[in-house]
Amino acid sequence: VIIETVSPHRQAAYDASIYIIEELKRRVPVWKKEHYVDGESDWIGASAGDSLGFDEERYSRQTVLPDIGVSGQQKLAASHVVIVGAGALGCASLPMLSAAGVGRITVIDGDRVELSNLPRQTLFGDADLDRHKVHVACEQARRLKKELTAEPKIDWAHQGKCSALIEGADVVLDCTDSFEAAFALNDACVTAEIPLVHCAIHRSEIRALIAQKGMCLRCLWPDEPVDGCVEACDQAGVLGPCAGVAGQIQAWEAIRLITSGTSPLCSSLLIQDLDSHSSLLAAREPNHACPACSGAAIPASAVLHFEEIPKDWTLVDIRDEDEIAESPVVGSQPLSEPLPAGPVLLLCEKGRRAAVMAAEIRKGGRTDVFALSGGRKRLQG
Repeated sequence: VIIETVSPHRQAAYDASIYIIEELKRRVPVWKKEHYVDGESDWIGASAGDSLGFDEERYSRQTVLPDIGVSGQQKLAASHVVIVGAGALGCASLPMLSAAGVGRITVIDGDRVELSNLPRQTLFGDADLDRHKVHVACEQARRLKKELTAEPKIDWAHQGKCSALIEGADVVLDCTDSFEAAFALNDACVTAEIPLVHCAIHRSEIRALIAQKGMCLRCLWPDEPVDGCVEACDQAGVLGPCAGVAGQIQAWEAIRLITSGTSPLCSSLLIQDLDSHSSLLAAREPNHACPACSGAAIPASAVLHFEEIPKDWTLVDIRDEDEIAESPVVGSQPLSEPLPAGPVLLLCEKGRRAAVMAAEIRKGGRTDVFALSGGRKRLQG
């Protein structure tokens, strides 16, 4: 860090430099220890806690752990974690990471709080309905630790956008409920060489792994699953504790990666079932044909993200008549057989039904048929 100051008086320039240094020390772990010729040494310029980069008393129960220690806590204080998805998993992982001493957390989501979220997304309450999730989540995280740099971003994870969203992160948490988002994050993290802590739940089952270059999601699943091929929470159902356990696992893995750089989940898939209290750690193998890890072209997705639909595309609404009547989309037309010629974009409420239909149609040879990412809900906000 180079500090240049200009002032009519030397003392004023010196005082300005000291002020800047002290402000830096509040934000990043800066410490200095002087060693003397008589063999004694001591921290100078600040209290021991400030010199270490964190409050020693506050984190005393963590630094006593052999796997954390002072150096691990310093790494946490200097780290940046990006949480993509402020739903149930994000609500469980965010407080733990904030309380553990992570210095900077970015939370990314485009959704607002709905009534059906409240039983499992425990950062939100009745007073937060219709507010953006990321704003409420970051407010709650700062209540746990006022020094935390918590950055809300109202946005969606999709191909072409993820690289910018994860820039500067030490660890990324996939807390979405979307295959589309998970694989887009996977590709961006592999390219940027940032570990991705992926977790998914289905009823009472939790699946977790760490994706990184050499052993990523595409290594395990070469054919990217389409949203809708597995029931989502609004179809299969979910209890809050299952999502809570999954989010806690993600927080644990993020802390482990920051402090030690490794985890068994880097080379294994964790499958845990809360109904039977069974747990399986399945070994994973590298896939040398993986396009993400090898740098080859990623297969074209059946799902596309648009802020505005291109004029030469036909927007086809595949929802039921009742759904269309309740929330019509201007410029769309109902499903017909055969589909119109030229590029076609299928639309449903949340994007899952359209994704499944688009994938099936593309298998039949119509490669100019796609599904709208996020569906009507995302298109109209």
